[in-house]
Amino acid sequence: MAFCSEMYYSVDIVFFKNILAVKCAYRQVKALLQQEHFAFLHCHSPIGGVIGRLAGHACGVKVMYTAHGFHFFKGASVVNWMLFYPIERKLAKYTDVLLTMNAEDTKHAEVFGAGAETFEVLDNTDIVFP
Repeated sequence: MAFCSEMYYSVDIVFFKNILAVKCAYRQVKALLQQEHFAFLHCHSPIGGVIGRLAGHACGVKVMYTAHGFHFFKGASVVNWMLFYPIERKLAKYTDVLLTMNAEDTKHAEVFGAGAETFEVLDNTDIVFP
């Protein structure tokens, strides 16, 4: 489903969590970015964030990513840390603005650095600017 106004354009890219569907979704997003010449892309989910940041980087489009809670956190499994931490660290360089939902995620994001501006959303109404 697509929604378009003068201010923004919203498109749902539907994919299943298997590698072929992810590749297909990446191609769809990249083609849409090339076709529409967007000023920026805003991603929300972990898989969608990976797809969006890679496609945005490939097309020279700025990317805003809202992390609704990293899968690596104090008390998370070692598997989560080994899988998700390196991915987020690597993709930080393709992220222009990162919104986090808690102080622990903000601290991790600041360690990633790579030029992304990081803002912590306190309660869905307040954003902390560094």
